[in-house]
Amino acid sequence: MSKETAAIENRTEDMDRTILVPIDDSEQSREAVAVAATDFNDAKLIVVRILKPFVVMSVTESAVWDDEFMNRRKREAEQLLEDYRELATEYGADVRTELVRGAPIRSIISISDEFDIDHIVMGCTKKRSISRLFLRLFTNRTLGFTPVSASVTVVCPTN
Repeated sequence: MSKETAAIENRTEDMDRTILVPIDDSEQSREAVAVAATDFNDAKLIVVRILKPFVVMSVTESAVWDDEFMNRRKREAEQLLEDYRELATEYGADVRTELVRGAPIRSIISISDEFDIDHIVMGCTKKRSISRLFLRLFTNRTLGFTPVSASVTVVCPTN
């Protein structure tokens, strides 16, 4: 093998792709993890759950926002990440999970830089409810700020 061929092989080995999949507890996120694990089966998946900060002044009852509430949210997020780790592993994916606190769009951009992300896969829906409209708007806004390429998996209504 020539030096030139060896150098090319070494570069391609170093060019492992890393795919970011931001998740929540939704059918859209499950689909995004499944698509990332199957369509990018040679890549390492970073599945991230972002806990949004709260605006304390908007809370009507301060007791709701105590340490126990925050700890419960963290435990729920950790369990969700473990569920998604198992899902991705079922597809044979190399997966790492991360729990991050912060503003979602800023966190996605920060994680993209920190882990040298090559591509982002996000879930979206065609449902017409108000909550799903906000999900579509969030997905579109996030994609406008991402420093890397991105894919959106669309989950169609079943009814």
